[in-house]
Amino acid sequence: MTSELQETICTARQERHKNLFLNYRNLNIFPVELLKDEGLQFLERLYMKRNSLTTLPENLAQKLPNLIELYLHSNNIVIVPEAIGNLAKLQSLDLSDNACRSSAPRLAGCGPCVTSDWPTTS
Repeated sequence: MTSELQETICTARQERHKNLFLNYRNLNIFPVELLKDEGLQFLERLYMKRNSLTTLPENLAQKLPNLIELYLHSNNIVIVPEAIGNLAKLQSLDLSDNACRSSAPRLAGCGPCVTSDWPTTS
């Protein structure tokens, strides 16, 4: 991870940012620094569009429980963990323009808020 990215995440943790913009960073993997300790539990909006992410961590909902918006547009995500459905406060999830081969995840309180071009389940 680049020092600029580390600094951005560190600043967000220290200053208790509610919004974090990690768009256009050429990220291949989800930054584990976002999931360390309890430092970003207050994060409400995470923007990670136009990277090269292929997966999301299983413990995303556990470590970032206050997410209201999660933007993952234009990555290479193939599978979204079912645990993401545990993000009870999530109001908007953008998974459009990804490489998923399965259905979009079911979300606790977020029926129509999922934006994706994936197959849907009934």
